[in-house]
Amino acid sequence: MKRIKDFLVAVLFISIISYTLPIFFPQSSSSPKENTSIDESIKEKEPTFVQEKLPANGYSKWIGKSGEKFAKQFGEPVSKERISQTHEWWTYGSSANDYYEVLVVNHQIESILILGNEVETDNIHTGMKMEDLALLTTLYSNFSFDYERENYVIELSEEDMNYQPLIAFNNGAFALIQFNQKTGAIIAIRYLSAHDLLTLMPYQLLSGNLLDAGDSLSNASTVKDSVRKKHLVNLFNQLRELADLDKLDLDPMLNNLADELAQHFVGNQETILQEDRLEEFLEERMTHTYERPFYLEKNEMRELEKISNANKFEDIEGLLYLPNQDTSFLAMHLYGELTHLLKLDDEKVNKIGLAFKDDFIVVLLK
Repeated sequence: MKRIKDFLVAVLFISIISYTLPIFFPQSSSSPKENTSIDESIKEKEPTFVQEKLPANGYSKWIGKSGEKFAKQFGEPVSKERISQTHEWWTYGSSANDYYEVLVVNHQIESILILGNEVETDNIHTGMKMEDLALLTTLYSNFSFDYERENYVIELSEEDMNYQPLIAFNNGAFALIQFNQKTGAIIAIRYLSAHDLLTLMPYQLLSGNLLDAGDSLSNASTVKDSVRKKHLVNLFNQLRELADLDKLDLDPMLNNLADELAQHFVGNQETILQEDRLEEFLEERMTHTYERPFYLEKNEMRELEKISNANKFEDIEGLLYLPNQDTSFLAMHLYGELTHLLKLDDEKVNKIGLAFKDDFIVVLLK
């Protein structure tokens, strides 16, 4: 009887211990689960990669800095060209060899465009080949960065890697390197801010919201076409001088013809563009994001010339391109990657005509 009593006491004691153990020593399974979910959410917000960033030692360190301080160190510019209500291009250099421009927006430096091969930069200079650039830094096809509390991820295509690779600096600035398709050499280096990069966005955006280019277009529309034409032709001529080519003359007849082509395009988009191309064009214009520049292919340009009777003029070639608000990027892209469509580096070409219409431009060469 005593054994039975002892057995019951032991069973009762074990039951009490089994019941109270989780209370005094709770399992930690729920805690790791919560921590895991928190960790996962953090990982989702963190970039999946971090590209190499070069030290900002040269002109790249001036992005975001005061234009007044820049002028104190480098001297007053040769000229100042107001290209919108808030934007000015400051020109430096006495010739094409030491030519560069500084974009000042609301008294701060937003971008610096280097053309001259004698301009000292962050170890990168115009005239370099791709293999020279690759020795200085790793070239990445993906970039991740933050702007105004939003994470952006962009991807460069194979063409981008060949003709306009991107380099990041440790102060948040970037450098867009423009190669010429024919020579394989760097023709321009554009140091720019994250805002300027997102406004241009010549690459594919994988994450983040594109900036609305409507404000830039609105500002550009207030500038006289003559000012924008002058700026664009000047950039073309600086590049041609570096290549030992004669300068282009802005031709009144070609200007008028370009204007006619622009007018005919507005009224005949459905005829000139196939359905998918028309949809792409209208979407770019409606959203004002311009994820990729849009330009007419050769067959589309021939159709436009046919409709406007411009094909009766001999030895004239042209291109319709949008957006048109950034004449510097426009010049670099046309002279760099798109020379197979528009022979701006042809020694036989000596006349140019331009027409700005809404958000696009028509360029004619003769």
